Amino acid sequence: INAEYGGLTLQDLYSRFGNIFLRSQHELSSGHVQSKFKMFEFLLSHYDDLFQNLHQRYPAVIALPMVHLQKIWDDKKTGAKPYNLALFRAIPPPGFYIIGDYAERSHNESAVQPAYVVYEHRPPTSQSHSFPLLLPPIDFIQLWDDKKTKARFGNCSLWRPVPPADYIAVGDIAIPGYDKPSIDGIPYRCIHRSLLLPGQPMTMETEKEKTSPFLWCDRGSGADVNCSIWQVGPRGRGEEKIVLVPNTFIVSTDVNYQQPDENLCYCLPVDVL
Repeated sequence: INAEYGGLTLQDLYSRFGNIFLRSQHELSSGHVQSKFKMFEFLLSHYDDLFQNLHQRYPAVIALPMVHLQKIWDDKKTGAKPYNLALFRAIPPPGFYIIGDYAERSHNESAVQPAYVVYEHRPPTSQSHSFPLLLPPIDFIQLWDDKKTKARFGNCSLWRPVPPADYIAVGDIAIPGYDKPSIDGIPYRCIHRSLLLPGQPMTMETEKEKTSPFLWCDRGSGADVNCSIWQVGPRGRGEEKIVLVPNTFIVSTDVNYQQPDENLCYCLPVDVL
């Protein structure tokens, strides 16, 4: 690898900064790590050179954290209680794709945590007949919209990608407006189920209460459909594998704001990255 940045080869930079996404979410939100992400994002224009030495023989899914996210919507003036909500999307570099949008309890203009984008690296030496690791969804199903909520930010709807057989849509997405998104218009990819580990809906800790069952719900908003938004974490305890929590969300439309089906929740084992 001949390309250099700051006196270091690309492989040096990857070895130093590529393990950042294994660290805690608290560290990821720090300015120190964000400055490293900015440097790391520089490498994306060179990812073919970088990854050809890391994965010479086998296809691989590369997941990278993006800290510069585009805001899609927030729930100001909707009347939803008890939590605020802001929705964001990563803007993937060429060749990378989102695996879901990011949600947090805020009305911030900038996201607190990164969102992940994925890239399928397929080296020339890999077998051409092997199945693809990433595929686009075959459809989108609408789950919720903010009609009748008097949201100040603008119109928004929530959608679930429908994956091809043997693939998983890791996260749901938010769309400005109410029109059904086109498959070609959303840079989304589903991941082959063989690369994923089972996850589960996460309960949210707050200062006021020990646990809260969801990240956000639309209770009190006046929307036609009851909706709650859940983050995903690893299923079970004492797992041998280190997992990457994808920082996506799953929508539940249960009338009583109960959690979504566990079978919708997945994480990425680090050893496939």
